[in-house]
Amino acid sequence: MTLPTAPRAWAAHLTRMLRAAVPEANRFPVDVRRLALDYTQQVFPKEPIREADGIEMDGCDGALVRIPRRGWGILYNSAITSRGRINFTLAHEFGHYLVHRQ
Repeated sequence: MTLPTAPRAWAAHLTRMLRAAVPEANRFPVDVRRLALDYTQQVFPKEPIREADGIEMDGCDGALVRIPRRGWGILYNSAITSRGRINFTLAHEFGHYLVHRQ
């Protein structure tokens, strides 16, 4: 299977995968943290996302970081209290991983 390269194509790909794997009643809200960790471990085992955690950050909501010799991490600002905003930030950084990491 050829993997997508564009953001919209990645969104469609992941949506199809979630529809096939998760019953509709349990699909929303999407657990982006779990999706990023599990999906990248299976599809990109040599460079998966290993962490997706909140830390104290000044001046930004999130970041995609390379973890030397381990893979990648997604960090979000632990001062964010909205679960929806955290999920959005995780999804945004996961998108950077999928489209730009190479």
